[in-house]
Amino acid sequence: MDPLTTQPSSSPPVDHEGKWVLIAVIGLGALFLYWLDPGRWLRLDVVQAQREALLAWTAAHEGLAAAAFILLYCLQTALSFPGATLLTLLGGFLFGPVLGALYVNVGATTGATLAFLSARYLFRDTVERKFGARLQTIQEGFARDGFNYLL
Repeated sequence: MDPLTTQPSSSPPVDHEGKWVLIAVIGLGALFLYWLDPGRWLRLDVVQAQREALLAWTAAHEGLAAAAFILLYCLQTALSFPGATLLTLLGGFLFGPVLGALYVNVGATTGATLAFLSARYLFRDTVERKFGARLQTIQEGFARDGFNYLL
């Protein structure tokens, strides 16, 4: 039973070890991006200066370039780091408008999904403890008519 409501809790049992692993993975991802120092090279003037080299490397390693770009965009979005605008422009520049848009959308959607799932997994219990009684109405509405809530 949920201590704040008379309804049984629909949330799965808490896996504290899993939460610490997820926090460690997020921390390592943030440290990786910090180590990469994207502010040093993810600037318009750097992209302009390295234009030919970037295009040549992307053409020579299409699959690796696409995977690296999607991974970088996914990490940037999942960790809520700034730079999405320039990464989006870089995607169009390197891969063209169609593939660039596809890679940006895959990276952004995957990153946003990871951010949502991480926040939900890490903070759900805390939010339910603090706002459980007020959230009960919303949860009942989702259960009854989830599609309209989604819209």
